[in-house]
Amino acid sequence: MNGLAIDASNKFVVTSGTDKRLNVWNVEKAKLMRAYKNEYITSELYKSDIDPSGMFIATCAFDKTISVFDFFSGDTIAQVTGHSELITGVRFSPDGRHLISIGGDGCIMVWKLGAGLVKAMQDRLLELVSSAQKKNNKAILATSGGRSGAAVQQQQSAALASLPKPPPRTTSMDKGKGVSG
Repeated sequence: MNGLAIDASNKFVVTSGTDKRLNVWNVEKAKLMRAYKNEYITSELYKSDIDPSGMFIATCAFDKTISVFDFFSGDTIAQVTGHSELITGVRFSPDGRHLISIGGDGCIMVWKLGAGLVKAMQDRLLELVSSAQKKNNKAILATSGGRSGAAVQQQQSAALASLPKPPPRTTSMDKGKGVSG
């Protein structure tokens, strides 16, 4: 194994390596859940990362390619090249708008992700935050007991402040999916 990435929920780990596959593991069960290999993976995979929403996996390979895969299906969403030497790392930006790569050529490249990918990530993050807020509200109501409304509101505010903030929504209308340099 060359690369390991864990999703934001801490439920899944993705590994990449010499078998030219992306392996998705369930952390709690310590069990292989999925293994992805397709015609676009032509070389040993080196490093990987999962986007903040948990929908996409980025990898870099020994053939100097960067690929973005759908986390749930394993489909290749995009593939780019640009480094002249081995790519030694790849990461999604925290807001999901860019993919950053670093290589043995001494270059750091920032790849702009297509509007379709960014919107999908933003929608998923909003869904996750909304779901977490509903769970927190239910938990707060269940534990509020005889406390005053102000005390419950203060507890709700503290709980909501601890949630990750979704990235700002884009208004770009470009229809492109994938990655551009």
